[in-house]
Amino acid sequence: MAGKVKADYVDTKSVFCGVDWLPSACKIAGVKAPLNIDGEDVSDMWFGAKRSHRKPLLWNGYPGASIREGKWRFYLSSSRSKGRDQNMLYNILKDPAETNNLALTHPEVTTKPRKKVEAWLKELPKSIPEYE
Repeated sequence: MAGKVKADYVDTKSVFCGVDWLPSACKIAGVKAPLNIDGEDVSDMWFGAKRSHRKPLLWNGYPGASIREGKWRFYLSSSRSKGRDQNMLYNILKDPAETNNLALTHPEVTTKPRKKVEAWLKELPKSIPEYE
């Protein structure tokens, strides 16, 4: 584990999420992270390593559940979407503002992330309400 972060270092490529804090802090502290938790140890990225996130990042919110994996972000629409497209697919590297939905022009890309989102949603507690 590297011990220092370079002064004025800005990383615009690495991606991580709030669920990565616990396993990363555990690694830095030298303690074992709980088993079967979401997130991954990204402490090496905090210290300057350049690599991709190993696990897909998943969210459940407006306009629907979504997954970020590699350059793609896919949304599985829900009742929260209020008339937006059923599926939404964005190339985050080329379109970080998510303005150009590629789901219709790249339907072959949507199959795998859709299955991952649907499987993940089945793992969530049933008490999560649909927001109006």
